[in-house]
Amino acid sequence: MFPTLNPAKSYAKEFCSGRRNAAFGIINQSLSQSPWLVGERTGITDIYLAMLLTWYPDQPGLYEVHPNLRRTLEHALALEGVNGVFADNELI
Repeated sequence: MFPTLNPAKSYAKEFCSGRRNAAFGIINQSLSQSPWLVGERTGITDIYLAMLLTWYPDQPGLYEVHPNLRRTLEHALALEGVNGVFADNELI
């Protein structure tokens, strides 16, 4: 059985979720102007973002609101070696 959250913990969880979703909105907007977070080609920031996206609890819902994030994940997984590393670490 899981303990119920007290009101302070519940507020903190909601607050952090809101901040995370706001950050994803900013990143999604940035990715509408360029396929990569930094520069003219894939960088470690794109792979790191892809890793973070695999941890999101409701990926279909996230990509419905922020479709450019899905593209980043797909690009990262298409890179040589990335798909294998993500699979080995049970991220996909």
